Amino acid sequence: MKAKPNTKYALINGAHIISEIFDSSVYKEWDERSIKTIELNKEQEEYAFIGMQVNHNYTLPPFDIASKKEQILAHITYCLESELYVLREGKTPAEIETYQEQAKDAQRFLDTHNEQDAPFLKQLADARNIPLEELAQKVLTKSASYNTAYAKLLGHYQQLKEKIENATTLKELQAISYKSPLGE
Repeated sequence: MKAKPNTKYALINGAHIISEIFDSSVYKEWDERSIKTIELNKEQEEYAFIGMQVNHNYTLPPFDIASKKEQILAHITYCLESELYVLREGKTPAEIETYQEQAKDAQRFLDTHNEQDAPFLKQLADARNIPLEELAQKVLTKSASYNTAYAKLLGHYQQLKEKIENATTLKELQAISYKSPLGE
């Protein structure tokens, strides 16, 4: 089969799932006996997606807003998780698990200047051979920065999730996209 210009096609795998959406710039022609495709009309182009299950007779199911919502939610969840991964990059899970304890110790120490009020942080400062005051300041600065970024990401995700849940049309869903709130 030869691809028509300005036409999109869905490549269907053996499990009746769309594995690729393409046009004539990707594949100019293919053997229909070995490669299953569906020619997409303009409406189908709007809602078909990679990973979508097609009918056994190689037709797309009718548009289902719930499926489109799931697709967009999966995408924004992936974007959030990717940014959280970058935020945590270079930090071990054990280190992340102690963030709250470190911040509490740092704040208590800076409030009282009593090393006994910061037992965890004192051990860390001794192990790193740096003054407790210096470590306490660093911990609070990094904690505030991390928490601010985390809150921005989570708040943005929740806002988009709410927009998805409240959308009633394909046009409303198409207007939803993930743009990092961290400006990176």
